[in-house]
Amino acid sequence: MKKYTAYTDGSFITEKSSSPNKGRAGWGFTVQNIKGETVHESYGLTNFMAPSRNIDGEVQAAIEAIKWAIKREVKILKIVTDYKGVQLWGDGTWNPSSKVAFRYMKFLNSISGQIKLEFVWIKGHQELQDYMIKGERNRILGNRKADELATRAKEII
Repeated sequence: MKKYTAYTDGSFITEKSSSPNKGRAGWGFTVQNIKGETVHESYGLTNFMAPSRNIDGEVQAAIEAIKWAIKREVKILKIVTDYKGVQLWGDGTWNPSSKVAFRYMKFLNSISGQIKLEFVWIKGHQELQDYMIKGERNRILGNRKADELATRAKEII
């Protein structure tokens, strides 16, 4: 059975010609197989202005990771995120009330039955020395890589 873990993250990128509150969101994700080996990395920018700032990027990273997995007929995708909305909207705990949440829920409904999703929240920007448990260490490293990829999206502008 194909099972992978995707680490996702988002960032906010101010457009050079815009005010500090206008810009697009960067997104990034890295995927590991069950052995912990990185099998894919990707990043980009939202194709729309990001009124919810980095949250738009957090959600877009999850969407892009899910699309990647479905295209490869992955059966189970564990999404590790440092934004609780990705998890709590995804598992139905939170009801959507914003444009970004409704967009995410619409996407999740459209892929229902195509893939099993598992969500794990991890605190962002943790120090490795604080976590000696191997699983947590891997999650921290995966989260850092996703953060790096989301930030790298600035190069696209």
